[in-house]
Amino acid sequence: MSVFAHRVQLALTESTRQQAYVQALPPAALDHPTACSRWVVRDLLAHLVMATGFQTSMMRRGLQGDSSPPEGLPLVGALQAPVVTELVHHLMLATKQQVGAQLLPAFHAAYAEMDQFLARLDISDGDALCYHPGALIPVSGFVDLRLMELYVHGWDLRSRLEPPAHLPPESLPVLLDLLPHFLGYMVVPALQEAEGRRYRFAVTECGAAARDLVVAGGTLRLKAAGSTRADVTVTCDPETFLLLMWGRLAWETAVADGHISIAGDHRLAADFGRWYRGF
Repeated sequence: MSVFAHRVQLALTESTRQQAYVQALPPAALDHPTACSRWVVRDLLAHLVMATGFQTSMMRRGLQGDSSPPEGLPLVGALQAPVVTELVHHLMLATKQQVGAQLLPAFHAAYAEMDQFLARLDISDGDALCYHPGALIPVSGFVDLRLMELYVHGWDLRSRLEPPAHLPPESLPVLLDLLPHFLGYMVVPALQEAEGRRYRFAVTECGAAARDLVVAGGTLRLKAAGSTRADVTVTCDPETFLLLMWGRLAWETAVADGHISIAGDHRLAADFGRWYRGF
C-alpha cells in the first residue's frame, strides 16, 4: 500500500473513532475545557466542523484544477502565521454561531462528507494542488493536514475529559513525519532571544533518528541531527516529544514528571520552557 493510501485509511479509521467518542459525550461535556487554551469542547467541535468542511471543499476544487482563493479569503502566502492563527479562531466563532444548536449534527455531517470524499480518492489524485492561505498544498498534503487535525485535536478533547489521554500508537510515526512541515505556523514571540541555539531531541522509539530544533535567522527548523554539537540534548519517548512540540505538554511538567532526560547546558534547557510554547 502506498503512503498516500495508507494515510487515507488512517484518516478514515480515526474519523470513525472520533465520531463515536463525540456521539457518546453527555450534553454537559460541551462546556468542559479542552487542551486548547481558548476553547471549550463546543468551540473545538465548531473548529473541526469548519476545518473539515474547508478541507473537503479545497480538495474538491483542486481536483477540478482550481487552486484560486475562494471569495473572501486572501491570496496564498499573503498572511503571516499570527494572522492565520487569528483567522482560524474567528472562522471557528462564525461557524459556532452559524450552526447554533445543530452543532453535533453539523459535526457528523461534515465528517461523513469528508469520509465519503476520501474513500473515493485514487493514488493519482494525490498531486493535485489545492488552495490554502499558507501555501498551495497537494491533495496528499490535505490528507496529512486532516490526520493532524484528527490526532492532535482528538487528544485535546480527550485529555481534559478523561485524563490521562494518549495519542493513538499508529499516529506517532505519522505525526513525527509531519511535524517539521507545521513549524512555520508557530508563533514564538521570544524567538530572537534563542537565536543560534540547537536543541537535540533523541526520540527513543518508532525507529526515529535524533533531530535538531534549530533557531537561526529568526526561524525555527527541525531537521535530522548531524555532526554539529548541540547546546542541549533531550531524550524522551515519541509521545512526549510530540506533545512538547505541539505545546500540549509544558516543559516544566515533563521535567518534573521524569518524562525527559537532559544533557548539556542545563541553563538553556530550563530556558526552553519560557520561550518555546508550541502551536
